[in-house]
Amino acid sequence: MLECQTLTMDKQIFNEVMQVLIEEVNANANDLHPDTKLVNVGKWNSLGFMRVLTALEVKCGIQYEIEELVSLATVGDLCDFVSKKKGTVN
Repeated sequence: MLECQTLTMDKQIFNEVMQVLIEEVNANANDLHPDTKLVNVGKWNSLGFMRVLTALEVKCGIQYEIEELVSLATVGDLCDFVSKKKGTVN
C-alpha cells in the first residue's frame, strides 16, 4: 500500500488531483487534505471513483490496473499513486 508519509508528495500532483476531485465529484477544496478519506470527498460513489480515475488518466497520462486501486483510501494515497505512475516519486 502506498502511504503519503513514505512518499514525497509533489505539490503539482496534489493540485492536479484536487482539481479533478473538484470537477468530477464536486469536492470542496477546503476539505481536501492528504489524510481526507476518499469516501468523505464530495459526491463520492463508485461512479464518481471511476470518473476521477478516468480524468486522472487523461490529465496525468497514467494507466493503471484495477488491482492497484484497492489500497486507495485517502487523498494522499491517490496523490502518491499518481506520483508513482508518473514516475515523480524519489
